Amino acid sequence: MKIIFTTLYIFATSIITVSAQTQAAPRNVWARAYTKDKVFFNNDYFLVEDTCAEIVRLGTFNPWTKKFTGKFKDISSAGERIVAEGNYNADGLKDGDFISYYLNGNTEAKGSFTNDMYNGRWDFYYPTGKPRLSLLATGKAIKILDVWNEEGKKTVENGAGTFESVIGPIAWSGKLVAGTPEGKWTAKTIYGRQDEVLGTERFKLGQFVKGSNVVGEYTDSSHILLASPDLLHLTKAEKLWMSSVPCHGARQAIATYAQPSNGPEQFTTWIAERLGPVLNNVQLNSINEPIELKGTVLEDGRLTFKNTEGNDRKLVSALTMGLSGLSNFTPARRDGKTVKQELVIIIKYNSSVYTFTYRLLPIGLEK
Repeated sequence: MKIIFTTLYIFATSIITVSAQTQAAPRNVWARAYTKDKVFFNNDYFLVEDTCAEIVRLGTFNPWTKKFTGKFKDISSAGERIVAEGNYNADGLKDGDFISYYLNGNTEAKGSFTNDMYNGRWDFYYPTGKPRLSLLATGKAIKILDVWNEEGKKTVENGAGTFESVIGPIAWSGKLVAGTPEGKWTAKTIYGRQDEVLGTERFKLGQFVKGSNVVGEYTDSSHILLASPDLLHLTKAEKLWMSSVPCHGARQAIATYAQPSNGPEQFTTWIAERLGPVLNNVQLNSINEPIELKGTVLEDGRLTFKNTEGNDRKLVSALTMGLSGLSNFTPARRDGKTVKQELVIIIKYNSSVYTFTYRLLPIGLEK
């Protein structure tokens, strides 16, 4: 039986999903967000009313200069757990030893600051307690020592490997040698078109050579921050952002869908080329229901498939084997962090003609 693929329908798009929160009544957060020696935050370090607080900062806060000074201690609202400890100098800059914890009690990070800059060795951890990143800072110079993914696999060892530094909506990525950038580094947005390069920089023997962006070329200094201060959640406290989320409500995340690395049209062509030979060599007259293939775009961009209940297992196995080795994706992101995203391919039969569609399933946004 000859299999003919008709028009290929694509439902996969690159999007930004931002969910708005609504309030039942106007709030006056600032008036109730602090007292003489306390400042009240939610679990993401946004200012909230005292009755909404999940984190309470004990220390000195000047509401006129909007600065913290001296030693401080952040505790959970129930008072049973320390969330962070540190010190601000007279100018309101982070200075001295700092340690922060996740609300589950595991360490988030520990190290020292000098005048708001990382100083000496810093170690960062995932909420699970597994190591995430180790760096060494001397003045403005930072060297990345070791990096692990969430599964515990090292991606940078002794300063060598590939690394991504996310600064706001921009992600810089490239090769590290001896803990510093080497060769070509590229900048892409984590929320919009992830195939669009926003800037590049080149390094030789650990030294910045030149860079370029939409404005033009530059040679004065690198725009890359290997370790943003925002790696520490507690730095949000200094921004004094007021929460728009309802009291004890869940914040909605910002998500971008995964994208085929070579574009949706080429990806569709590759699917047709892989499925055609398989369908041409099996008898499908007895199958009246659509065939559904379920896949997952992993955090590293690889696409994997699994057997689906209700379909002929041998057929599904043959089809998924035919799809093995498909081009990688630019992975999905949730608040800038790469996440898995489910993908479904549906094959339908009608009068000896088969069509297929594919779509990426929504990314969960609740935090």
